[in-house]
Amino acid sequence: MIAVAGTAVRLAASSGVVTEMSLAQLLMSEGFEMAVASSRLPVPSSAPLDVLPGAAAAEALWWERHIVEVLRGVPPQAPAGTRPKPEDDPAVVSLTRREQVKAAELTAAGRPVTASAIAKRRRRYEARGVAGMADHRTGKPASPHGQVDPAVAEAMQQAITEAEQESSRTATYLFWRTGQILEAAHGPGVVEVPSQRSLYRLLDKLSAGQHTTGSARTGRSLADRPDGPFG
Repeated sequence: MIAVAGTAVRLAASSGVVTEMSLAQLLMSEGFEMAVASSRLPVPSSAPLDVLPGAAAAEALWWERHIVEVLRGVPPQAPAGTRPKPEDDPAVVSLTRREQVKAAELTAAGRPVTASAIAKRRRRYEARGVAGMADHRTGKPASPHGQVDPAVAEAMQQAITEAEQESSRTATYLFWRTGQILEAAHGPGVVEVPSQRSLYRLLDKLSAGQHTTGSARTGRSLADRPDGPFG
């Protein structure tokens, strides 16, 4: 049992699968029995980490050690009978305070982190086990447009191309035109348009060297010049 919320309990199997049921269901389950409190409670399996690069898996296990200490007072591999430090003891210290203590501990050790970030990781651990500690961005191919939806980048590139032979266009117009293109291609609201700050960054990348929002004459000249040493 890794979490209790009102009359609901969350259970983690040794395989790492997490399920939730009511306390009444748990108490009436066949095979249920009360166990003496122990610091060597089972922790979710690390099997989900097998597909991650070594560094990412090691980072997830490092975080698991600290999050389990927040939840239970002692690290997952602590010897039987190990007592929590006074500031980590769940019997006398609130969860919020233990998260604050862990944040201060890691920050002092050179890993700056806030208590709210610790709480967020703790909730991920309760929901998904050690797999929730992994950075799932690891191993994904890097996009030249960052985290912007490729459909947004494609639509903005079309808007920029259209503007090359037209009168001078502002960034605001290009953002509006990008939205129009997305809506026509995918339907209203289907593709989420990022924040204006992200749109400006994307525009800078896509229009580099094209003078898109400057003089129309200069923009046409740049668009018509041959490929080659200009880069």
